[in-house]
Amino acid sequence: MREYIEEYLLWKATYAVPASISYRLPLQGLVKLDSLADVIEFKKSIESKYSDSTVAYAMTVLRDFIKYLNAN
Repeated sequence: MREYIEEYLLWKATYAVPASISYRLPLQGLVKLDSLADVIEFKKSIESKYSDSTVAYAMTVLRDFIKYLNAN
């Protein structure tokens, strides 16, 4: 998963450098992404540590990452 995240962040940096930097933190906690259950597990793992707005942001980052994976 790490190699896909790094590839995504490098791609993101080609047109949105600040986003490529801020997206790194939410994606660091992502261990695997094989099913919807993994997404739910990731969300639950961050809900107890971060505010609702931060969790929402992380889920938006994750959504964008999944879109990237599906397009490539």
